[in-house]
Amino acid sequence: MSRCMYAGKRLIPAPLVSLTKQYQSTEDGTKIGSSWSISINGTLVSHMGSPNVAGTFWTSGGFPPDDNVDSNAKLAAVIRKTEAVRKLFSEDGNVLEFQSENGSQPLKCNPVIQSISFSEGPWTDRVQYSISLTANIIYVNGTALGEDSFSEQIESASENWQIDSNDEPVNEADSRTYKVTHTVSAKGKRLFNSAGTLVMPAWQQAKAWVSPKLGFSSAIISGSSIANLSAGTYNHLRNESTDEYNGSYSVTEMWLLASDSALETYEVSVVKSIADGLTKASINGNVIGLNSGSGSKLSNAQAKFSSVQGSIFGRINNHNVLNNETLNPEPLSDSISTSPVTGTISYSREYDNRRTNMVDGSLSETITISDSLPTDFCVPIFVLGRAKGPILQSLGTSKEQTRSVSIEVVVPATMSKTPSKPDSQVKGIADGYKPQGSSVFTQDKNESWDVKNGRYSYNITWIWEV
Repeated sequence: MSRCMYAGKRLIPAPLVSLTKQYQSTEDGTKIGSSWSISINGTLVSHMGSPNVAGTFWTSGGFPPDDNVDSNAKLAAVIRKTEAVRKLFSEDGNVLEFQSENGSQPLKCNPVIQSISFSEGPWTDRVQYSISLTANIIYVNGTALGEDSFSEQIESASENWQIDSNDEPVNEADSRTYKVTHTVSAKGKRLFNSAGTLVMPAWQQAKAWVSPKLGFSSAIISGSSIANLSAGTYNHLRNESTDEYNGSYSVTEMWLLASDSALETYEVSVVKSIADGLTKASINGNVIGLNSGSGSKLSNAQAKFSSVQGSIFGRINNHNVLNNETLNPEPLSDSISTSPVTGTISYSREYDNRRTNMVDGSLSETITISDSLPTDFCVPIFVLGRAKGPILQSLGTSKEQTRSVSIEVVVPATMSKTPSKPDSQVKGIADGYKPQGSSVFTQDKNESWDVKNGRYSYNITWIWEV
């Protein structure tokens, strides 16, 4: 005779038991877990067995004595016994045990109760009952059945990789990046120990299955028909979702595949003005750093900007927007802005085709030459009553000739209290415009020096005779 006990309490008469094993598999047929469906079908008799008419279960060997139940009270006895069974099987995880009468080779598990039903009938002196349970592990004589080996108790699971092409350019040579999305999810099952204690909630079982599978897989990229195999991985992000009551756990992680650790875009524009006859060209760029294991977004953006900074001027000429006009390599303006939080560097430069400065290291310079040319020298002779006005009498000579040279130069600001004044070079340039004649004299000469703002001006005037 066999015994059937739950939480150490026997069901007598011993019920019929059936076991069914199911495997949990992914859609490709990979087995990720297994479970047991257990069905217990027995009979409760009003005047005998366990539980008794008081709802108490027998816990010893042998059989309990019969109850003295009046024939008119058998229905009440049956009802009390159904209450006792429902109460006993109201808690999950207790030990369900089937064993021989001598206690050898017991079969045990810690099940989850699915349902309890009692058959229809008059219930005059007995009723049949059916209990459905599920268990993840069944032990025989203290050892788990060894036909399977699943490290986690998982009901369902999935792992998905997705690669999307982006229209976000890396640079001129590589106009595309890729977004890789990896989603791993699982639904776990509760696990009880032999004492009926919940060892691990279902969602933690799911997490234990998901966590080792996270991370980037080069094999996925190598098998892709769209992704750039030489691209590196950047901007790794993870989103985590936990549903405790559903027993599920999911992680979605994302990477950006790019051929460089920073992305760069720029645009070039050209403006021609009739006001000054100059052509102006400007370039506006944006460098976006990517987060990687070897550098932050900002450090990667700075490294990228350092590598392209020297080629900014050449980019304007390389794009054939100037119609063969030559620009002055010294920019009119240079602007750089940095965002440490987003790892972005924006830059802007403007050039024009003005002449190259003559003063070394100057930011700007203005050179103006004014010539006073020879004119006739005459005197007016006034005649009283002459309606046409005075008579102009030529003296047979002309007025003097003069030349003025005015130069204004702005040099870079400096923290030095005594910045260098570019007077010698400026005066040398002015002397180059000195007139050539038989007699040349300096008529006027002056200079000014704005030390704080680095502005120097020099003016000289000659009077001369050919």
